Amino acid sequence: MVDLSSYDRKEITLTRTKIMQISTVSKNLLLLVLVLSLLIPAIEAQKPTYWYHDCPNNTTFTVNSTYQANRKTDLSSLSSNSTHGDGFYNTTAGRSPDMVYGLFLCRGDLSTSVCQACVTFATTDISQLCPNQTTAVVWYDECLLQYSNRDIFSTVAEEPAVRLRNTQNATGTEIPFDQLVAATVVMNMNDIKTQTENKPKGSKKFATRETKLSSFQILNPFLGRTPT
Repeated sequence: MVDLSSYDRKEITLTRTKIMQISTVSKNLLLLVLVLSLLIPAIEAQKPTYWYHDCPNNTTFTVNSTYQANRKTDLSSLSSNSTHGDGFYNTTAGRSPDMVYGLFLCRGDLSTSVCQACVTFATTDISQLCPNQTTAVVWYDECLLQYSNRDIFSTVAEEPAVRLRNTQNATGTEIPFDQLVAATVVMNMNDIKTQTENKPKGSKKFATRETKLSSFQILNPFLGRTPT
């Protein structure tokens, strides 16, 4: 007579082993998904590349003043609206004489998520860089953010500005590189400007033009502007 109970025990043991194996795989997959879900926001939330900031000390506000409260509200509004599709937003907070004007502009070739990360970081960073200045602007490779106690909307201003220098030497061109760059920018800027002006309302005012300087050197002048 065959003892079936021993087979039943073996079957049960094998079944339990398979269930444990499946459970282990499921746990590993779940852990992998959780790790990836944590990594993706961290990658997108990387610090933007800082360039420069300007906050003159000739006009300041006192701690816990109405202007400081309005600045906080204005910066918070900029951060909340950093997902605008055209990469630009401006807003005001408070009333004169304590009204705060604020705006941001992101590079036109960047995604909404990168723009949002830059603006969100900038709204905190500018308060630390310029703790009690009534006017300030900070530039990053990905965006710029500015606030002021005077109207800065739809106005042309050459200052404040940031000028960056590349200290590396350029070779392989008969004409001095700085002259070559200047000539290339002048030749292409009108065309680039026209491209941005012809963009439909609500789109990013951004254009670029690739220019081949030599067999191994390419110059990419680009222009970004606030929507009209």
